[in-house]
Amino acid sequence: VTLYILPLFISTEGQTEIFNEDKARERISTRFVKEHKRNGYGTYLVSHKHTSSAPLSESQPIGSVSLTKGTDPESLDIPNIGFAIIPEMNGKGYATEAALALLNYVKVSQGLEEVFGFITAPDNGPSHRVMEKIGMQNRGVWPLACFGGVSGRVFTSPGF
Repeated sequence: VTLYILPLFISTEGQTEIFNEDKARERISTRFVKEHKRNGYGTYLVSHKHTSSAPLSESQPIGSVSLTKGTDPESLDIPNIGFAIIPEMNGKGYATEAALALLNYVKVSQGLEEVFGFITAPDNGPSHRVMEKIGMQNRGVWPLACFGGVSGRVFTSPGF
């Protein structure tokens, strides 16, 4: 819930209906679960473990990483990678680590190598650096119909 109500998240991703834990559970059980069933991938929780040996139950939720593919006619044929980390954990490499792990997972499990990234705030330097660190190529600022015609910085897999 914390992530979805942050001003930075809302300014880059848009307002969601997630305002409390019940709404978060509803989003998980509807959109996120359906996405995983449809594509074999979707949105994942990013957690911070204070030590490498700490159990997951002692970890702190710090954000999300996602690979999503829309179902409407304007959607692209390849999935969109995205990430969001709470402000106090930004700049520590967690978005890069999570995004690389997700890309590796879908490459190994599904043979998926082509993805794109869309950053709605074209001047969001930290997100650009994450995209570059995970091997994505900057294709400039473009409006995308699958995002309602909004312009943003587009990144693609190499060679795409």
